[in-house]
Amino acid sequence: MSKRPIYHSDRTYDFQVDGIAYGYLLGRAAAIWDTGIGKSHLAMGITGLAFEDAEIDCALIVCERNKLHEWDEDFTAFTTLTPFIYHGPNRMKKLLAAERPDVIITTYETSRNDSATVETGPSGRGRALRNGPFLEQLFDRCPMVVYDESTKLGNRSSQLYKAHAHLLRQLRKANPDLRVLGLTATPVESNVETAFNQFRLIDPARMPKVGDFEEMMIKGWREIKSPQGRIVARAPIWNRDRLDEFAQICAPMILRKRKTDPDVIDEFPKQVEEARFVDMKPEHKKLYQLVEGLAWDDEGDLQDVPGLGAVLRQVAGHPGALLWGHSRLAQELVAGLGAQYLSSVPSSKSEALLEYLRPLVLGQGAKVMVFTFFGQSVLHALRQDLDQAKIPLVLNHGGMSAREQHEAIQGFRQREDAAVLLSSDAGAKGINVPEASYVIEYESARTHAGRTQRMNRAHRITSKEAGVESVHCMTFVLTGTIERMIVDDMLTRNATQDTLLGDDEAEAFVSAADRRLMFSLARKRSRT
Repeated sequence: MSKRPIYHSDRTYDFQVDGIAYGYLLGRAAAIWDTGIGKSHLAMGITGLAFEDAEIDCALIVCERNKLHEWDEDFTAFTTLTPFIYHGPNRMKKLLAAERPDVIITTYETSRNDSATVETGPSGRGRALRNGPFLEQLFDRCPMVVYDESTKLGNRSSQLYKAHAHLLRQLRKANPDLRVLGLTATPVESNVETAFNQFRLIDPARMPKVGDFEEMMIKGWREIKSPQGRIVARAPIWNRDRLDEFAQICAPMILRKRKTDPDVIDEFPKQVEEARFVDMKPEHKKLYQLVEGLAWDDEGDLQDVPGLGAVLRQVAGHPGALLWGHSRLAQELVAGLGAQYLSSVPSSKSEALLEYLRPLVLGQGAKVMVFTFFGQSVLHALRQDLDQAKIPLVLNHGGMSAREQHEAIQGFRQREDAAVLLSSDAGAKGINVPEASYVIEYESARTHAGRTQRMNRAHRITSKEAGVESVHCMTFVLTGTIERMIVDDMLTRNATQDTLLGDDEAEAFVSAADRRLMFSLARKRSRT
């Protein structure tokens, strides 16, 4: 009788089996699989093979906080390994008492705090990283490191990045062939450097040095000025002419899988993307223009108003959102305009949202996900409107604990009746809701990566099994506001990723140029 493999699943797709085998052979890989294809199963499969061949005796899974319990449940359900969540109070004491778990699941922030501490010299000068207690516990293990949503490591100057670079550097001293797997659907958050930063952690030997990368990819610098003309920063001008050259360097370490690939496409429901442009009603427009006017002084010159951009986005979303705003400018506006006035100004977008939701939820009995960037202001204003409209509602936001978020998502998925999952972007990464047939961006994400994460929370490889035949994705945009500029900027940013991954030549792939055309057509329809 054959021994049961460490990783096992009732249904593993052929392309997943191929990915597991190739990823295992690579050892250090960036798995750039479209959201919903099964990156977690890829990671568990590679982990299982590495355990079976005695190449590792531990897997370290680093993820977003709201994915802790999902990873724990997946390893319990689909492997014979023993998982342990390293998070929360007394975590080290619990780890020591756990008798060497096979899989340690933690967050980016917790592993940062416990893997590297800053040491300052006697004179106060010189800052170095020394090993933290969590890292010390890994030295007598032979681990494999998996970064879920590795775009968290896209900023090379952040303390988060430096701590994880230290962790990997120390582990490689003991094991130069350390296995590292990065999982993401969107490696280019804002520019090509975010991809480079992730890849150099995963496989530093393959990537060029920082100086060589900058010489290759930066052709100049532009000055960023304040409204008064003061230079406040410099930003690189990226050399797109050499992007293909950099893509060739990265290609051998990339595992790429698209929903549109011939061996994947039939497993997914149809996905439709649309934009709805909403006109401001007179009272809403009056308030928005009043706040927008703060950008000019009495002489008509532009002035720097800290926080104005964020406040304008909140006002565009819902005038009542200012009542929950924590910024100094929001609080000053509430004090100056009055809470009663702000509560009385109708939200053009909220009314349009309710008009869209009523037939879906109360009529069709659909499950709908609604995402907003502002989890502590717009979300609460929308909650009131949805409650008043008697639309069943489940909340998911960053103010909830990891356990509360997990239970909210599972409760939404298991409901037999229709409902709306109202989520902040704190819940956009990592959650899986294949039972939802509609996804709504209440306001557009700032980057195409963020938009992709939102839109694909419902478009999963298990969606058809849940009875979903199509997923409709809608982005609401308030005309005449800052939201129009954000949409245009977001759509242009994806061209770099298309080129880096070769997606602009993929069969049935919708390129960045195609998306801009789709939005421009939707914009024209909104005017007729």
